Amino acid sequence: MHATILDAGHPQWSRELEQIGVLLGAGAHPTLFPYHFLFVTLSKIGGKVARFYEGAGAESTVGIGFLFPRRLRESGDAVQRTYTLRFHATSGATPDPQRIVAACEQAMPDDAFVYYDPQGALSYYRTNEPMGAVEIGRPDESEAVASREIQRRVWGAPDNFLYPSDIYSAEFAAGTSLIARVEGKTAGFLFGLRL
Repeated sequence: MHATILDAGHPQWSRELEQIGVLLGAGAHPTLFPYHFLFVTLSKIGGKVARFYEGAGAESTVGIGFLFPRRLRESGDAVQRTYTLRFHATSGATPDPQRIVAACEQAMPDDAFVYYDPQGALSYYRTNEPMGAVEIGRPDESEAVASREIQRRVWGAPDNFLYPSDIYSAEFAAGTSLIARVEGKTAGFLFGLRL
């Protein structure tokens, strides 16, 4: 297995993202980030896209990894960037996560990767901090799922413009992943990613 890494400096960045969306069934895939986020924001926060191959040519693509900055680790004079490798398999593919990480490590040898399956077993740890009539905290799983419905109502957006609910999981490790509750009901959401 091998990986090619793309960022916004790639001359066909927009076209590649569109092709990836088609490949992964964007719009019918609630764990995909919306195209507008991937096109504009992902690269601005230091993220990248990895395309994984078994063999040669685009038809041998077994999955796509969206690389989200997770943390920086200093070791002497060197700084190592760690990414959350948010993996999406192509239809029918079931590649080994260790091989996926190894392919990324080969393509980006100075960096580290934490494999993340948005459809895998995830953990949610509810917290709350009262702030007047509003309570702010990390959501439990049902509150995280409710965030998509809030996005749909507030923005009037179709599904392919909504952010996935798993970004509130402990495993995704977003820099900020909070919701607001009013009278015990989810009323708003906030998430932020590490730079």
